[in-house]
Amino acid sequence: MISSLNSGPGVIVEGGTNGPYVDLNRPSAGMLRYNGHNLEAYDGSSWLSVGQHASVQLDAEAQILLDWARKKMQQERELDDRMKNHPGLKDAYEKFKIMDILTLEERRLSGVQLSP
Repeated sequence: MISSLNSGPGVIVEGGTNGPYVDLNRPSAGMLRYNGHNLEAYDGSSWLSVGQHASVQLDAEAQILLDWARKKMQQERELDDRMKNHPGLKDAYEKFKIMDILTLEERRLSGVQLSP
């Protein structure tokens, strides 16, 4: 059973309560009732409202990053498809990757600070 929901990097949690959480060692624990206004659960020692709920969603930055990743994956699939039909493009791309690695290594060896 979930005992808590917390916001964190990329995730927003709003609403809800910290209960009810049921003591399974008590025979009557877990019973539900409607008291005329809201739904309640017996936790083993008292009746607690279960009418409240939490919402969990990605924050704006996480959604932007997820959208970017989807777009990037689609671009890579399209490039792979084009390279299957155009061997020259595949050859040029492989040469680009080699040069990219070599120039990054050259900058690293020369002490140039690389951005993350």
